Amino acid sequence: MFKKVLGWLASGSEVFSKPIVLLNTSPRATYVQALLTEIVTIMTGRIVSEASITISLLGRNLDAPETVADPEILAALQAAIATFVKAIQQI
Repeated sequence: MFKKVLGWLASGSEVFSKPIVLLNTSPRATYVQALLTEIVTIMTGRIVSEASITISLLGRNLDAPETVADPEILAALQAAIATFVKAIQQI
């Protein structure tokens, strides 16, 4: 699936100079986030690094409502989204 998404993005102009945020849910997968950052940059997407965060959900077994009910997670997501919105507004 991941390969198909990258193939689809590479074949068009959808990400050209667009701000993109990467949200990572596992601190053990930071190498994947770094790799994806490089791939998107090569595809001329613009990673908003200030909004691209890692939120550790590893082993927490939370569904979506439980995840956003956690004050720490919610605050991190709200800050990331606010930063991302500012990047979008600067286009």
